[in-house]
Parts: sequence; C-alpha cells; structure tokens
Amino acid sequence: MLGWRRFVAAAGVALALGCSGSSSESAGEPAAAGDLATPGAPSTVDELYLAARAAEHQKRPGEAIDYYRRILQEHPESSSNYKAQFLIGFVFSEELDQPDSARVAFERVIKDYPESEFADDAEAMLRFLNGELPVFEDTPVP
Repeated sequence: MLGWRRFVAAAGVALALGCSGSSSESAGEPAAAGDLATPGAPSTVDELYLAARAAEHQKRPGEAIDYYRRILQEHPESSSNYKAQFLIGFVFSEELDQPDSARVAFERVIKDYPESEFADDAEAMLRFLNGELPVFEDTPVP
C-alpha cells in the first residue's frame, strides 16, 4: 500500500472514530440486509463506525462497507456522512481491489460533499485509480 494512502486511511479512521452525532459472510460479500439489524446490533453513528473499523481489522471488508452504508442510510443528516462515503471507496480500493466500485464511491464524495475535508482526498484517489498519479511503493526506513 502507498504511504500517502495509508496516511489518508488513518486520518479517515481517526476522524470517523472521533465523530459524534458478528456476521459470517465472506470478506468480499456484503451482508444480507437483515444480518446487521439484529437486537443489540450497532445503531448510532459512533457504534456503526466502531463496528465498521472492527470488521476491517478482522479482515471482513464487505461487512465494513455494510456498516458504512448503514450510516448513510440510517443517519442521512449526520455531519460525518462524507467520512463514511470516503471510507467505502477506500475499502473498495485498498481491501477489495475493486477500482470501479471505489471510483463510484469517491465520485459521490466529490458530488455530494464538495466542501468536505475529504473531497480533495477523493479527487486524489480518483487520479490514482485512473493512472494519473505515480505509484510509490513503501520502502523501509533503514
């Protein structure tokens, strides 16, 4: 993974976890709609971000995307929706290697949240996915 992309991901997660206001499917498959809506399941924005992050750590990116989508669907007025939308694109790009889905998600950040702090990052990710930015591999520091 690229160093600057790792930084963007870390910044996104830090912001996501700081905002206010377990499934058995395979890693790349989104959960069925009812799977994440059981009693005791996360429901607040903060709970959903934490559940998404936990799913990412447990190598279940499809489930993480489902949680981010729930934030957008169940909390349409949340001031942190741009973060969820960006992180959907990031997971598609970095964890699932699905550049077409990532492009759609990043384009939505730019369209729906043009003044957000992640709009420029979404544009950079699109440029990278479109081959307009050079690829720099992480190199260990001696």
